[in-house]
Amino acid sequence: MPPPRITFACELSSERLGDVFGDRSITAGIRALHGRVTLALADFTPERARVVRQLNDQGVPVVAIPLLSFDEGYYFTADNYRRAAERYEEWKAWTNEQRLVWDGVGLDIEPDVHIFLRIAENTWGLLSMLLPSPPAG
Repeated sequence: MPPPRITFACELSSERLGDVFGDRSITAGIRALHGRVTLALADFTPERARVVRQLNDQGVPVVAIPLLSFDEGYYFTADNYRRAAERYEEWKAWTNEQRLVWDGVGLDIEPDVHIFLRIAENTWGLLSMLLPSPPAG
């Protein structure tokens, strides 16, 4: 049985992503651990594509996690499956346009990010979300 593989998940913005992975000691450490990087992709920018190519060139495998914009709920859900399918197609087009190489693709299926924000703003509001609605009539 092969040894487990360490995967480093990253949800940084395009701007910060370049700063982190521009440090060759970080990518050298990931390679030394035979690890890979999973990138959450809420945007498909040239800067983000440049980081993917840089990681590939340095021998670090990269897994893509296409996401929606924050305004659209960020995560793929059962309620936004049509938009999620469109977003996946957008990711494939960007991948081809930018000539990106992926070690894999993952799907992050969670509740809409706005639900988490509502809970953070008012933890007691979680109760109303969990309790059944009163019967109509």
